[in-house]
Amino acid sequence: MPSKHSPSSSRDRVECPDIAEEIGHDPARFLDRDLAESEHYRLDIDRDSSGSVVDCRLVPDQHCSTGAALVKAVINGIDHLDVIDAWIEVETQRLDRGPRESVIALLNQRRAELQEIGERPDRMHAGPRLPPEWYHEDDGDDQEDDDQQLTAMERLQNKQAVTDGGEER
Repeated sequence: MPSKHSPSSSRDRVECPDIAEEIGHDPARFLDRDLAESEHYRLDIDRDSSGSVVDCRLVPDQHCSTGAALVKAVINGIDHLDVIDAWIEVETQRLDRGPRESVIALLNQRRAELQEIGERPDRMHAGPRLPPEWYHEDDGDDQEDDDQQLTAMERLQNKQAVTDGGEER
């Protein structure tokens, strides 16, 4: 249950339970807000030379990140193209305002990155991390392709075997 200080208790936001069920989270949670304004304020107090309070006011706290910084960080962490598509659907069709070009640009940039490097597999195997190309199906049976699928430790062991006088594997 949100506290009385939580922004969610002061206004309703758009919810997309169908998308949340499909991708595991609701993009509207991040997108249904003004990204430019900081939601955090601090009390600014002016005092005279004796220390008495002369003036008090609430001012935006510049040391807190804006919603835009959070949205950018979350978008940079997206690892699947279907999640990008869901975010674009929420931004362009589900919210009561028009789409923001800056958000669409970030989503399209992340889509291009994922198309270049590949999506992250749903379940990573145990052991050392392998490059993204290792997870994609291979058409050929070239020895060079087999070398690319070796972990760094396996490549190092192969190199040591050759330099120690052994035959190349």
